[in-house]
Order: sequence, then structure tokens, then C-alpha cells
Amino acid sequence: MSLESQEPELVDEKGLLQPHKVVDYIRNKGDLVIATLEDSLQMLCYDEKTGVWNPDGDNRLKEHVEKMLASSEMLKKQLTVHIMGEIKAHMEWVTYTNREAFQPPSNKICLENGVLYVDEGRFNSSHAAIDGFRNAIPVKYDPLATCPTIEKFLSEVMGDQADLFFEVAGYCLRRARHQAIGIK
Repeated sequence: MSLESQEPELVDEKGLLQPHKVVDYIRNKGDLVIATLEDSLQMLCYDEKTGVWNPDGDNRLKEHVEKMLASSEMLKKQLTVHIMGEIKAHMEWVTYTNREAFQPPSNKICLENGVLYVDEGRFNSSHAAIDGFRNAIPVKYDPLATCPTIEKFLSEVMGDQADLFFEVAGYCLRRARHQAIGIK
């Protein structure tokens, strides 16, 4: 469906672009997911590819609206700084979110190719906005991967305690640390 056929949904009876209708159209279409932090008014944009909420929501919204309206000369001419400001303000207003929504579960780690469930030892190859990740570890999960060089080095340096290194390194990746650990 082209934007041309959607123009009536974006304008009033006089043909004037309506910011709240633009925001409703974007949110209903679902190809741009925005959340605005209540305490700071920072606008975040969800990146489906990385599974991360990025702090570039303002810019992404502006780019998205400009691209969306580019095919309609009538609407493109109406997109002024003032109208864009109203679109941004309305998007903020309808997407206010408590910062706590961006505290990912402590048992999940966002990776380049999906989400690792630490407690379950399970991997899901898809990301979800609901997880609230603000960052990801830029590695691809591969359960069969090995690193003989590091394993050899650790066994030479730590002897039969080499597995302890991997346990401690994994523990450091956890968001919440409920256990105290010590190394002898």
C-alpha cells in the first residue's frame, strides 16, 4: 500500500498534515519503534537487527518522517520545522516509558545473533524489544566454538583450575550478581 493511498489518514478535512495522525500511522505500521524515557525525555529507537534500544530516536524519527512523506509533494511541502516539532512532541507524549523497562533480565545476554539465556543454557536467535537491552556484546553465539590457543594457555598458567577462569569470566557478564565468589 503506497503512502498516496494513506494521505487521507494523515491530513484533516482541509488537506493539512496532522502531526498526531502521522504518529498514529507510524506506530500502527510498526516499522519504527520508539520509547521516550519519562525522567529525561530521551527518545530511544529499537533496532530489530541488533536487539538494542539506541539513543538516536529523535534523528531516526525525523529521517523516517522525511522518507515517508518524500513520495507526496503535497505532504512534503507541509513538513516544516514547526510540524516536525509537533510530530516529535506527540511521539514523546504517546511513548513515555519508565526507565525500569530498560533493565534487562539478569539471566539474558544480548549477542549479535540473538539472546543467550544464561541460567537455562539456551539460545534464542531472535531479539525482542520487550527485553529492554541498551547494549549488546558484538559476538555471534556458537555453542560448538573452541579456542585451543586460549585453552592451552590457561591450562599452562592455571593447571587444573583453568575451568575456574571461564566460570569467573561468565559470571562477570551477568547483570545482577547474587552470589559472592572468591578465587584462591
